[in-house]
Amino acid sequence: MPEKLQLLDAKQTCALMREFVGFYRTLVADYCHVHAPQISADAFFSKLLQDDIFSRGEGEVVAAFIQAAPGLIQRRISDTSACEGYLLAA
Repeated sequence: MPEKLQLLDAKQTCALMREFVGFYRTLVADYCHVHAPQISADAFFSKLLQDDIFSRGEGEVVAAFIQAAPGLIQRRISDTSACEGYLLAA
């Protein structure tokens, strides 16, 4: 919505997306480590990337995030424990 309303510069935001994704991954991984050690950042991001917003195809910023998204998950989702998915669903 911010892109549609021109509340942000979409081209500039897209240009920074890879750096943002790296920063976001580090931030979430650190948070999980300190506050929710039973949840891995990889499990969190695998669930996040299944959100409906990514299927809507809204704008350049979402497309850039989707393109950069593989950098969010560092290990295969099959490597996560069964309880991580359960905890995220709760």
